[in-house]
Amino acid sequence: MKDLEVKLLLPYNWYHARHIKIFDDKGALLTKIAHGEELSVQIDQECKRITIRIDYIKSVIEVPQNSDKLFLSVYMNFRDCFPYKYIDAVKRKCITGKFMSKEEFENFNLDFYTNAIE
Repeated sequence: MKDLEVKLLLPYNWYHARHIKIFDDKGALLTKIAHGEELSVQIDQECKRITIRIDYIKSVIEVPQNSDKLFLSVYMNFRDCFPYKYIDAVKRKCITGKFMSKEEFENFNLDFYTNAIE
């Protein structure tokens, strides 16, 4: 089994009252996570993909096979300027994730969104 640390940060007040579901490649629910939470989950050693899902939004992320300790940051991928942020917020792959090193994961905060603009 691999250890998967998951952190979810969302901008503004988008989806703050909701839980985002994370599934493994067999379709089994790993966890539900809300804005600002940091969870630890066990995933199967043979797991190749993680699926992040809420309503119609769905992203599939490849799992790195080179480590037994994984760090996944879940975020919204959008252009933060009017009117594009409202258009991008309804795209199917708007909420996605990225596997990071432990240092990047610990420093992942809402400043990510201001840095993403630049």
